[in-house]
Amino acid sequence: MHRISVSSVSIPSIEGDMNVTNGHSALVSLLRPGELTIHPNSSSSSSSSSSSSSSSSNTQKFFVAGGFAVVTPPEDDSGCSTAEVMAIEMVPVDHLDKEAAAQQLQQLLQQAAAAGDQWTKTKALLG
Repeated sequence: MHRISVSSVSIPSIEGDMNVTNGHSALVSLLRPGELTIHPNSSSSSSSSSSSSSSSSNTQKFFVAGGFAVVTPPEDDSGCSTAEVMAIEMVPVDHLDKEAAAQQLQQLLQQAAAAGDQWTKTKALLG
């Protein structure tokens, strides 16, 4: 689990992209594959050490494969909402390599084409 204070979080939801800020209403949403962006507070921009930094303002971008987002409104007078993201897979965008993925896909397609039976072909296509 990773907790940081942020200005907002942009979430790829099946209902559409949403931007969660303080004072946001309560919601539970299914995530679609897409980019999740964390916009830090100016005072918290150095508090994240295990995330992807994609600009000088420490905005962090991740690819999420799917999952859920739960937003809870403030429980006290602080005005701070909480957004919890439970992702199937969450990878910093700068860790993604399009060429390596294309090469791996090509290898799997070649293995599937050379497969002698349906079971071997299916296993190759699943990676």
